[in-house]
Amino acid sequence: MSTFFLQRGIRLPVKKPRNLEIKDVDVPEHSSQQSVADEDGAKQTSPFADKYKEVATHQYVPRQSLAERISDFVAEKGQQVVIRLADEDPHSLTQRAITESLKKGKDKVKAALDQLAEKTGVSKFVFACHKGQDLGELVSLAASIIRVHHSHYPMMTRPCLAKRVLGESPVIDIHVRVKGVLVVDIGELMLLTEPDISAVVTVISQSGAQLVRVRRGATVYEILSAMSLLDGSKKVVMGSPLLGDAIYELHVAMTADTLTLFAESQDDLYQNLPCCNCGKCVKVCPSRLLPGLLSKHIYVENFEDAAHLNVHSCIECGCCAFMCPSRRSLVQFMRLGKQESRKAVGSHE
Repeated sequence: MSTFFLQRGIRLPVKKPRNLEIKDVDVPEHSSQQSVADEDGAKQTSPFADKYKEVATHQYVPRQSLAERISDFVAEKGQQVVIRLADEDPHSLTQRAITESLKKGKDKVKAALDQLAEKTGVSKFVFACHKGQDLGELVSLAASIIRVHHSHYPMMTRPCLAKRVLGESPVIDIHVRVKGVLVVDIGELMLLTEPDISAVVTVISQSGAQLVRVRRGATVYEILSAMSLLDGSKKVVMGSPLLGDAIYELHVAMTADTLTLFAESQDDLYQNLPCCNCGKCVKVCPSRLLPGLLSKHIYVENFEDAAHLNVHSCIECGCCAFMCPSRRSLVQFMRLGKQESRKAVGSHE
């Protein structure tokens, strides 16, 4: 377990969303499989793709379902529940669009909150949204409201929201799971009372961000094909640009927690050039770590020193990678370091 100290972050060059219209996309089923990148392409993406491929792919850490998170929250005797009405990555619009559609649906949201209260034992909820975001009738359902500037990142991530409601640095584990605070997106909250066979997804491409409604279980290949985005996509990220994971196979089903698809037109987002010691990653790290130095230790498999430099306090927000002029895949380094340093330190205990 680790604690982190939120102090910094970045202002992302994203405009306040104006169009939150959701377009229905008819996704036909296909039996063929389409590869995003061959093995050579995967090796270029990450310097340790062969030895630690399970770390570099989307299969590294399965996200917990809401039921699993509620179970952990109850076991920990948690006291705070945050309902997130906007996306943690400002590039994504999914949660904000769902909130917009529910502004006049107070009764629906109240019914879902009653279900959540029954499961968690918490009757008062904190709402988290963007500054200036119109919540309509939903305002009356909140015990308090946290408002964050839409471009200030990573303030809407779970660790940062937990710090806001607790008033102190929360305890997080190796998989960035916050102890004692339950953060629930409005989309997954509504599934408690209204199971839906469709899902709202933000698809980001060269033409910008689009909100689409697709059937649950549709594959990435089917969605991109229906939107005519296959030809121009050289790399596909399941999840938002800052928090997602590149996938090697398009024949992957969209899961319940997939809110964003990022279809990138270039395949060299990361080049892993030598660190130039500029210190930009240090200035923006909300955990006050030294990402550049940590990545050097992890690259040469010096995991014990990485542990001593508190790699486990990394919240995997991606601020360091966003600022890095050498385009190093710093988040992937941190994930690898956290996993392997536990083994290295544990072997000496």
